[in-house]
Order: sequence, then C-alpha cells, then structure tokens
Amino acid sequence: MNNSKAEKIGLWLHSRISEAIKCFPIIAENGTTFPFAIYQRTGTETVYTNDFIAEEVASITINVISDKYSESINKVIAVRNALEREYPEYITSIRLVSSSEAYQDEAFVQTLSYEIAIYKQ
Repeated sequence: MNNSKAEKIGLWLHSRISEAIKCFPIIAENGTTFPFAIYQRTGTETVYTNDFIAEEVASITINVISDKYSESINKVIAVRNALEREYPEYITSIRLVSSSEAYQDEAFVQTLSYEIAIYKQ
C-alpha cells in the first residue's frame, strides 16, 4: 500500500481526540494519569471497482479510560463529538460500528469502534 491515506489516519485521529482528552497511539505512556484515551488502527480493507481502487476502509478502536465512571462517559461523548464533526475531504465517511464499556484494572473503559472510509484516487 504505497502512499496510503489510511496510514495517515492516526495523525488525524490524534489531533481530533486530543481536543477532548489526552491520548496515545496503541499504548499509554508509563505514569499516565486518568483520564486518557488510546487509539489504534486495527485493520484496513481496500474496496475495488471494475475501474480502480475506490476507497480504503480503516477500522479504528478508541478506548477512553478513567477511574470515575461519569468522567469516562463525559469524555467518550467529547471524543465522539470531536470525531463526528466535519473531516478532511479525503475521508468520505465515519461510521460508529459499536460501543461498549468495561471495568478492568481498577478503571472504567469506554470503547468506540469506527470504520473510516478514505477516498482513493
């Protein structure tokens, strides 16, 4: 995948998520205090037509983590608002595929899973 916009999505994600909460790609730094988010691209699918590659679809997972339940809810709403407003012209759609919550390692984890379609020319 040469010059793939899907691989640049991480930079865009970081800029948007950091508007709502401190964030890190894949894993948080040691000593990070609550609340924070981690994000990662979990896959990329190329969609083909008869003529050319039409788009790539990047699967993204974002975990919002806090030691307070209400704070985790407020922060995940802020992350959604940051991501689901207008986006660069090379992104054709952003679709929330699923959301879930869990309690692990003495923290509340709100998980968002997105599919981001990227126009490819």
